Amino acid sequence: AEGAWGDGRILSVNPERIEAATAFGSVAVVSGFQAGTRDGETITLGRGGSDLSAIALAAALGASVCRIFTDVDGIFSADPRRVPSAVKLDRICWDECLEMAFCGASVMQARGLEMAGRMKIPLCVESCAEKKEGTWVVERNVDEAAFIRSVVSDDNLAVLTVGGGDSERMLMDALSREGIRTTAITAGSCLSFYIDGERLGDAVEICSRHDGCTVSVNEGLARVSVIGPGVGNHPEVPVALLRVLAGLGAKVHMFTSSALSVTCVVDRDRSADAVRALHEEFIEKKGVFQCA
Repeated sequence: AEGAWGDGRILSVNPERIEAATAFGSVAVVSGFQAGTRDGETITLGRGGSDLSAIALAAALGASVCRIFTDVDGIFSADPRRVPSAVKLDRICWDECLEMAFCGASVMQARGLEMAGRMKIPLCVESCAEKKEGTWVVERNVDEAAFIRSVVSDDNLAVLTVGGGDSERMLMDALSREGIRTTAITAGSCLSFYIDGERLGDAVEICSRHDGCTVSVNEGLARVSVIGPGVGNHPEVPVALLRVLAGLGAKVHMFTSSALSVTCVVDRDRSADAVRALHEEFIEKKGVFQCA
């Protein structure tokens, strides 16, 4: 692996010792979340790195499936701690699950899901305490109709607005080199984007190092997203989403969409209400929100 502590990147996996152990009927126990560098140093793989460890090993060993055991029964249509009526999903495709992770759901590590999709490794996320079938994460679902499968939120968000100074391209390049992911970029006289609140201090420092830059910060925000195949291509979805948020009196600071999701940035103290209301509108009332 290479990279900094807490953000290590796997370069290769040598499964020889595991294969030797299992050839004699032994069970190989491997520490997740960490890897060794070429210099013999140990680095960690970031939050959720054990998922990445398991998937990388499954790929190296040619496994037909990788099972991820966790403290919940599988992947749900919303966080069941926040939405008691959330339902477990029997199957979900890699792209949808990856979108959930990017939009803030703590289902699995996004990098692990990227690797599973790239290597075409089916995953099963299931409980380590209950003998129940979990959620299968597969290449695609049989039903290709567009419908909303989940509602997720990211409650640790900040918006940076940067004006003047160096070119936008140079600034984004500097943030990228430090591993700071930016989303919903808007350009004009100023550059605005939202980032993970945990990297806010790093981002502000990088921006302020660029000559002539002025930086303003808007904290206390969250993004709420509805996710499903093709939902971003259907205008009725954002209309319904904005209507629900307006009914709550929640101010929408930013709005973005992709083929798999529609997202609004709201004040953090309205996030929980927004997720519950959107789950009721898109999933509970209609089973699955079918897009025409």
